[in-house]
Amino acid sequence: MHTMETVLLAFAVYATIGLMFAIAFVIRGAAHIDAAAQSAPLRVRLAFAPGALALWPVLGIKWARAGKAAP
Repeated sequence: MHTMETVLLAFAVYATIGLMFAIAFVIRGAAHIDAAAQSAPLRVRLAFAPGALALWPVLGIKWARAGKAAP
């Protein structure tokens, strides 16, 4: 496999995982991390999707830590 194919495959895997994470994050995760997002309408939380897709590892860790802190 050539280097560019490997890079593109890695990007595709990262983006696919990010897309799945972004959907879950918009529906449930944003409300767990930020109290203001709990009352935000769906159209506002949809604005978080591109950032969640790109930053899914960081937001995933924050979401997991927020879940452990909940009573």
